[in-house]
Amino acid sequence: MHKKLEGQTQVCDILVVNNASTDGTGEWLAERETNHRCLHAKNTGENLGSAGGFHNGMLWAAEAGYDNLWLMDDDCLPEPDALEKLLDADALLGGDYGWLSSVALWTDGTMCRMNLQRKTPYRDIAGVTAPLTPCVMASFVSLFLRAETVKAFGLPIKDFFIWSDDWEYTRRISIRKPCYVAAESRVVHAMKSNTVGPARLAVADCKGLLAQRAGDPARQTPAPAGDLGRLHGWDTISPGSRKFLKRGQHMDAFTKQLYETFPGRLMTDYVWWILQEAEKAGIKTLYFLARDGWLLREIALAICEHYSLDIKCKYLYFSRISLRTPS
Repeated sequence: MHKKLEGQTQVCDILVVNNASTDGTGEWLAERETNHRCLHAKNTGENLGSAGGFHNGMLWAAEAGYDNLWLMDDDCLPEPDALEKLLDADALLGGDYGWLSSVALWTDGTMCRMNLQRKTPYRDIAGVTAPLTPCVMASFVSLFLRAETVKAFGLPIKDFFIWSDDWEYTRRISIRKPCYVAAESRVVHAMKSNTVGPARLAVADCKGLLAQRAGDPARQTPAPAGDLGRLHGWDTISPGSRKFLKRGQHMDAFTKQLYETFPGRLMTDYVWWILQEAEKAGIKTLYFLARDGWLLREIALAICEHYSLDIKCKYLYFSRISLRTPS
């Protein structure tokens, strides 16, 4: 990968985030930093997962004053003109876009199934034929965006640890700005097998409202309503949730915004039910397991804060295999 980046037709600095590796990577990087002025490495001091790595790397690049960011995994092998073609697309669009994604191939030259971009939050793009193909979600295997976009939309959610941070982040941006596959920019994703990873989540449409709870200046307005959970009125809330709220005879603005976001009634009602059962049982602390529990916890935190509920909501990193195996 290092040689592929150094061989680009457009010169770029290389920022490597080392997630406290113990296989000699740190020593290898230190040796090459001395002889390669464009190579810079930073050790996180602990394993933050790929999500934490991208979070820290993008923060590092933005704070260092770079104009553009080109993201990729360590097994991404870009063709010599991959960056040049992304810059050409950037110039063609005049900067009027959110992000650009390269075409990712597998080692045998076929499309890499893991990195197929999506034309909707639920459907992959079947084939890329035009120089610029609109899309709404993409992986971090060769994603290009301007630093000003990072400053406007914030950073990937590091609590995801691994997987789906790229889907959430790219969808967060594509809600507001057009995004594209740049067909002439091509990379090879040198995975061991051409397989699709765990379920890829489309959870970004709720990020706008939840970011207000976190005080994120980049997202002070709710995202537009998603395909699910369109609000029709107070009577659309389940009787159990309506009874639990007991805060008025109409839906307040906060509840309305929660219902208009992607999770819609399903997740919001489910969280309200959990909080209601916790109150009945006198439970003061709830644990939400990574990463699927991240979104549920964000909704729970927002409701607890808004309605001053005395329930702590904690987030735990957890291995799915350790849960599935015993069952």
